[in-house]
Amino acid sequence: MSDKRLRSALFLNTALNVLTFTCFFGARLILPLYALERGAPVYAIGVLAALLWVFPLLMAWPVGKLADRHGPHRLLALGFASSATGALVPFLVDAMPALYCSALLFGLSIAFSDGVQQGVLAQLSTPETRSRNVAHYTLFGGATTFTGPLLGGFAIDQAGHALACLMLVVLPVSGALLLFTFGRLLPGPKSGSATAARAPMLRGPGVWRLLWLSGLAQLGQDMFQFFLPVYGHSIGLSASASGSALALLAAAAFAIRSLLMRLVARFGDARLLAGALMLEALCFGLLPCMESAGAIMLVCFMFGLGSGCASPLTLLLTMNRAPEGRMSETVGLRLTFNNLVKLIGPAALGAVASAAGFPMMFGLNAAVMFYASVLSRRSSER
Repeated sequence: MSDKRLRSALFLNTALNVLTFTCFFGARLILPLYALERGAPVYAIGVLAALLWVFPLLMAWPVGKLADRHGPHRLLALGFASSATGALVPFLVDAMPALYCSALLFGLSIAFSDGVQQGVLAQLSTPETRSRNVAHYTLFGGATTFTGPLLGGFAIDQAGHALACLMLVVLPVSGALLLFTFGRLLPGPKSGSATAARAPMLRGPGVWRLLWLSGLAQLGQDMFQFFLPVYGHSIGLSASASGSALALLAAAAFAIRSLLMRLVARFGDARLLAGALMLEALCFGLLPCMESAGAIMLVCFMFGLGSGCASPLTLLLTMNRAPEGRMSETVGLRLTFNNLVKLIGPAALGAVASAAGFPMMFGLNAAVMFYASVLSRRSSER
């Protein structure tokens, strides 16, 4: 593949990812607010949040296998079709079951898209360009955590919840048009993938350790962002202060990803991941000691630096260790573990927080992140 065609393919894959997740994060804001506007109880909001991750948990690995064997094009098209349908359902049917159905469809779109797009990124990268490509991909992908909620909130304020859902349709339709027009730039099935598929995936060297590391990194990121507003409320912090702290966290994560390529070249991927996880452990330990908005924002900024490195680094490590011809399957397996954490983590550690209090819960998270850092350090030494 020529350099110009390769750059175009990377740009197209990143654009498809941005459209996919801008729509998803917009829906993740709109659907709960729509449910609350209809008078839904709090438990229904929790059900909506869980339904978003059902299909990504169940399908990320098998969809990755399909992408390796048959190419990404049809799967990405199915992802955009699911997303567009998920946006249409609440507009057409004003009822809670429609919102549940919409959440499942948006989750289905992620199941068809996320691992496939990461697999395409891996196929378009060489060992020399992989850290740079992952840095750029995650940099733009991370921006969707801003753009999605921003567009969703603006659409609600200007047009109401039902029309806001309808407006989201523009994003997957745009993605489908890009895919139809320029999809030939994306790589097809990987030669030798059928032969490689017969090898047992989970028996590869270091696979379980890498999956465990990725899941722990995801756990730390989700728990910190999930429980920070709850902790802030418990000490009398205003909602705007908690929101500002989370925005500062996201800004720090966005900033550090712009330097990721240089940091990987300087420290190596596994050593850098160990340092990022150690920083997260420190932040978990410090947070219950902080009671002012300024101090909490400082801790959030530090945590953003760590989490902004950890997530793309686990993706980079996964790509570096993926068997030939099984890139999409490998990143799909990683996403399966991460999505399992998204479902189980908040409930399990929420029970700890209810029973033993926030200091114990944050201390437990600090211990888990410290263990993950040590595990990553040992991997780098090996």
